[in-house]
Amino acid sequence: MAPNTDSSSRNEKDDDWYYENQGSPRTQACAAAFAWAQALALLRDEVQEVAYNSAITACDNGGEWERALLLLQELERRGLCSTTTFNATLSACASASAWEAAALLFARAVRGHAADALTCNAYLKGLAAS
Repeated sequence: MAPNTDSSSRNEKDDDWYYENQGSPRTQACAAAFAWAQALALLRDEVQEVAYNSAITACDNGGEWERALLLLQELERRGLCSTTTFNATLSACASASAWEAAALLFARAVRGHAADALTCNAYLKGLAAS
């Protein structure tokens, strides 16, 4: 069964499927405009961001919240940081009970408009587990 691509009812799994099979909206816009060079450049960035986000999740699973923060900083330096990156890093901090880091990261996400419902849920779930 194909995932539901109706934006009003999509979930995180559907978003993963969408990006794996369709590409990001930026890449799609380049395709529509026949801007192949820009699409290739975006693809490199998107692949790097996905790889970093996966590494941050691995750090979360391994209790390596400090390494997750370093990876976040590297993505920020490259201008590739997304809400997904913040959420994964926040989860790593919260899972490891690194509350000061989690609180600072949550505040940064909210100030920088990178926060969404998943950001709030990750932060609150971590607080509830303490």
